[in-house]
Amino acid sequence: VRGKGIVALALAGMSTVAWACADSSCTPTWSLQGYAPDCANRAMLTPSNDSRVNLLFLLRNKAGLAYPASDYETADFGQAFLDWHLARAAFYPQPDSEPHSPDFAGSRCISLASGNGAFATALSAARGLPAAEREQLLAARPQLAASCNGAADRAGPAWPQGIASKPGREFLGYLQAADHFYAERWAAARDGFARLAAAGDPWVRETAGYMLARVELNAAQANAFDEYGWYRPGKVSQAEVQRAEAALAGYLKAWPGGRYAASASGLQRRALWLKGDSAALAASYARLLTATPASQPPPTWSRKSTTSCCSPANAIAQ
Repeated sequence: VRGKGIVALALAGMSTVAWACADSSCTPTWSLQGYAPDCANRAMLTPSNDSRVNLLFLLRNKAGLAYPASDYETADFGQAFLDWHLARAAFYPQPDSEPHSPDFAGSRCISLASGNGAFATALSAARGLPAAEREQLLAARPQLAASCNGAADRAGPAWPQGIASKPGREFLGYLQAADHFYAERWAAARDGFARLAAAGDPWVRETAGYMLARVELNAAQANAFDEYGWYRPGKVSQAEVQRAEAALAGYLKAWPGGRYAASASGLQRRALWLKGDSAALAASYARLLTATPASQPPPTWSRKSTTSCCSPANAIAQ
């Protein structure tokens, strides 16, 4: 990257562009003109590219592009076009084995699996939590998966009965709020996490503060994508974006080195994007780019499980 000004200018142009895509039916347009998203990315900086591909070009502008071999899905790309998978392989060659993609990659439910372990660890460390209640709460956590698997309209989880201790009630309240979050019941999730702001257990208190920001971001964009996944900026709820910004700032102030500090900092960029504040978003990305080693590869998820064709709806809806 040659300078913050150049990076900021490039990112400002990128921040308003919908994501490009590539799937098995993609036939790219063989033209240097790239004013609108196509079904593939050009092997050069252009506003029509997936913003992740352009970021790779900016990060690796002095590195040679070793164009990888195409496969069935990208047979029409030649050596002029890239999808995200090919772009990543071109700059950061990997072993031939297919990279593992986490469950629910690209959606808010990506945190479900890691949350299981974090919840179990927090239960084991909780003071004043009876062993019987700990076992009941641990057994109740897997019920959250139903909401991520499309069963949000079910009767509801069978929450454990007789949880009487204060920490036990806090952990149960967290489970209930998390279930509302994964089931897209934003108002109920907001209320549930807000009630835990003064929880006695430090894990519950911190995690609820972080999750409250995630609720607001998801609620803000809930109506902003149509049935095909196209983004409609005018449908974003700016009131909820403002609440998300306040919640993220509050979390980072209270826990500057917290468990979710890196994620919260990244979600601040999501809030700027939802606001349509291209100048602030470009400046944020410029700072991030200058602090990121060019040799650091992006996530290794496969293209088959990141986004669905042109839909950006699940891409950063965390």
